[in-house]
Amino acid sequence: MYDSKARYVRSLFSKVPLEYDLLLGLLSFGQDRKWRAFVVEQAEPLADSLVLDVATGTGLLAADFANAITKEGLVVGVDLTLTMLQTAKERLRRKGLAGRTDWVLARAENLRVCLFEKTVFVLHQSALRSETCQMLG
Repeated sequence: MYDSKARYVRSLFSKVPLEYDLLLGLLSFGQDRKWRAFVVEQAEPLADSLVLDVATGTGLLAADFANAITKEGLVVGVDLTLTMLQTAKERLRRKGLAGRTDWVLARAENLRVCLFEKTVFVLHQSALRSETCQMLG
């Protein structure tokens, strides 16, 4: 993490993992659940899909995808902020979805180069991008 923008983002989101979901619901007027359901529906994941959730945050979209696949599939949540990933991991563990998920602390810009060069994901989603497009569209 070398640039000031990335440091700012990490600093900002590392302080709010417990409040993030509440704020997201309030700021979206409760539409965030519908957006996530729409993303999963449009993606049409197969039971054994390998899903990449970029900027997973607290794992809300990752949880929806994990519910849509079987234990033969896998959702990999990637985020820049350790506390968000810790929140996501614990949330999905409590829901019994730990076996369908894995977590990676990384910058989105570095994913292909550093981590997944030889891995082919069937689906890749970014909840924030999808929600932003839905709000604008």
